[in-house]
Amino acid sequence: KGKEEIMSWRLLVVDDSPEFLSLVREFLGSHPDVTIVAEASSAEVALELVDKTSVNAALIDLHLPGRNGLWAAQTVLHTYPHIRVILMSATWDQSYDVLAKAVGARGFLRKKAFSAEAVLRLLGER
Repeated sequence: KGKEEIMSWRLLVVDDSPEFLSLVREFLGSHPDVTIVAEASSAEVALELVDKTSVNAALIDLHLPGRNGLWAAQTVLHTYPHIRVILMSATWDQSYDVLAKAVGARGFLRKKAFSAEAVLRLLGER
């Protein structure tokens, strides 16, 4: 019958904005289906954390210091194809949706539209 639907998300959040990380904790930290397992402010640290934790989902900012979020998403998904990745950014361009899908991410989310519902919808889509 297909894979069993994941009901509990173990989330890695990658963003270089302390304010946005705080917002994510506020919106998702108390959600019963989500546990924020780790936070990183760069792609390089994110990859180290993925190796050390048992995350099954990641929210990754497109614009990060050093290597960008697109590289991080592609690298995570190459090594751990079971992890569901959502790319996000404060800015939006139509090409971001295409790039997100091209690297295997579940989709792209504008930070302005960030909500627990939006994140869970993208994670849950087949």
